[in-house]
Amino acid sequence: MVRPRGDSGTLSPRDRLAAAFWRQLGAMPFSEMTARGIASEAGVNHNTFYRHFDSIEDMAEKLFDDSVFDALPAALLDADGADERVAAVMASSIRPGDMSKASLYARSGSDLLVRLVRNALERAWLKAAGLDEGTLDADQRADLSIIFGGIVAAMADQRVEPSPAVFAGVMSRPLGRGMVDTLAAMRKSAPGPA
Repeated sequence: MVRPRGDSGTLSPRDRLAAAFWRQLGAMPFSEMTARGIASEAGVNHNTFYRHFDSIEDMAEKLFDDSVFDALPAALLDADGADERVAAVMASSIRPGDMSKASLYARSGSDLLVRLVRNALERAWLKAAGLDEGTLDADQRADLSIIFGGIVAAMADQRVEPSPAVFAGVMSRPLGRGMVDTLAAMRKSAPGPA
């Protein structure tokens, strides 16, 4: 049987599944989400879900765009520390929708989703700082654990608005500058060119 071609004005089944995933993640704990529920909300057959994703966890991994953090660390490490420069870097490096999606993951109550956010942050910052995780000493690992754990905890906190402006404020205050300074110091001490 030939499948009908979707017209260009409608979302593909995969895109409808993704939209249903984001709506449900905003409305319920990740642990309560099911493939059948997402497919139903997307208006597609349950089997369609499995044409695109192996499981809910696979879907979560594939839909999480860890590139959301790629431009930010290098820009902050190179910023001169001026509040307006930090705010401009945040505004130009992260789209508000991406910050909201990352916050949904951090607020999900799922170890998997929280780990995806934290790992994406860590990869982006280590890359920007020119650091190889395997070369970090115990003190550096502790510093990074506190920095990234703190960022993810703030993203998970329901009282903190998940917007670039809010996080720009943090990064322009002494705490945020301290985090950036710590990573910049690690970059300077890294072996090889940075």
